[in-house]
Amino acid sequence: MYIAIKLVSGIERGVELLYHLDGDLKLVTVAPRAEAKLIKGVDGYEHEAKIVMQGVLKPPRSGTYIFIVDALDGENKLVIEGRELYLRRDGSVLVSTPIHLLDTGYYRFRFVHRSESSIVSVKLYWLREDGVLEPIGKDHSYVQRGSTIVVRGLRDGCIARLASVGTVAEAPIINGIAEFNVADLKPPIDVCLEILCSGGSPEKVVCLSSAWGGDIYRIETIEELRERGLR
Repeated sequence: MYIAIKLVSGIERGVELLYHLDGDLKLVTVAPRAEAKLIKGVDGYEHEAKIVMQGVLKPPRSGTYIFIVDALDGENKLVIEGRELYLRRDGSVLVSTPIHLLDTGYYRFRFVHRSESSIVSVKLYWLREDGVLEPIGKDHSYVQRGSTIVVRGLRDGCIARLASVGTVAEAPIINGIAEFNVADLKPPIDVCLEILCSGGSPEKVVCLSSAWGGDIYRIETIEELRERGLR
């Protein structure tokens, strides 16, 4: 019997912020809230700023949500699971069209703000169906740390697969390690690890529940753990 020991977790609470100046990416960071402020240089070279806020939302309750953007000027685009929400100006803020979200769901979001102002400030909130207005932050937002899932302790010379309904990722095993590209898969991922060696049938090793890009696992047998102890 095999078990998977998670060595590194690929999930981080918060919102990923990406800062661009004149088309060049300058900084990537994970913040506790979807809030960003940028003061551009005084030499006139930095004409345009672009701020990207992105992550995976986990709503606290099912219902209708309206997103509120606090940004005075510039171009704005908000996309939830591939669907762009229309933003209308209401005084000093932008208000999105409503969207229904489930508390059992995980929703990828991406907000892009472009501005030529010397001081750029952006904040992203949501208005819940129960009337609570709160900033998008680490209580309900997650960031995936990587685009691969790494599994160690496998048999060399074989092929490793992550399978759900069919094969979702495949990788050769080199030096006991398989590295799966999961950049196109929506986290969290529920898959089973299979090993296929030459001339044999696929062997189901273990199932991974709620895996994220950036996770690192080591496969062990119960006998190995008994011999060495869990560490």
